[in-house]
Amino acid sequence: MHAQDIKQARNNADKKVLMVLSNICYSKQEIYEDLVRKCLDIMPAQYNDLISDEFDDVLGLMETLENMVFDSYVRRKILTLNKLMKSCLMRGEVKWEDAAEPVEVRNLIREFLVELVFVHQQVFSTAEAEAKAVFERLMEKLMDNYYDYLKQVDRFSPNGALQFASRNRFYEREPWEVLFSTLL
Repeated sequence: MHAQDIKQARNNADKKVLMVLSNICYSKQEIYEDLVRKCLDIMPAQYNDLISDEFDDVLGLMETLENMVFDSYVRRKILTLNKLMKSCLMRGEVKWEDAAEPVEVRNLIREFLVELVFVHQQVFSTAEAEAKAVFERLMEKLMDNYYDYLKQVDRFSPNGALQFASRNRFYEREPWEVLFSTLL
C-alpha cells in the first residue's frame, strides 16, 4: 500500500468516526426525547416510572458512546499533530542554546498548519455541530504537550528563546484564532 493510499484510508476512517459522532449527538438531542414521549404516551401510567428508569440508562449509554467516539477522534488527531509539533520543537537540528535568529517559517510549522486545516475541513464537512468541542479539546491537549516539550529544553540562547517564543505565539494563537473565528 502506498503512502497516499494509507493517508486516504486514514482520512476515510476519521470521517466515519465523525459521522458516527454526529449521528449519536443528533439521536441524543432530537430522536431520544421524541421516543421517550411517544413511549410514555402509549404505555399505561402505572409503568411510567419503570420505563423512565430504563430511558435514563439508555441516555447514559448514549453519552458514554458519544464520549468514547469523541475521544477516539481527538486521540487520532492529537497523535498526528503532536508528532509534527515534536518534530518542530525537539528535532536535533535546532539547538536552543545556540540557535540562530529566526528568519523564516520552517516547513514543519507549515505542515502543522496544513494538518490543522485538514482537520478543520474534515470536522466542518462531517460533524459541524461538534466542531467547537473538537477544537477546544485539540487545543487543550496540544498545549499540554507543548508545555511538556518546553520543560525538556535545558537552556536557551537569546535567539533560541526568540525562536521558541515565536513558535509559542504560533501554536497558542494563530491557528486557533483562524479556526475558532469560523465557529463563532
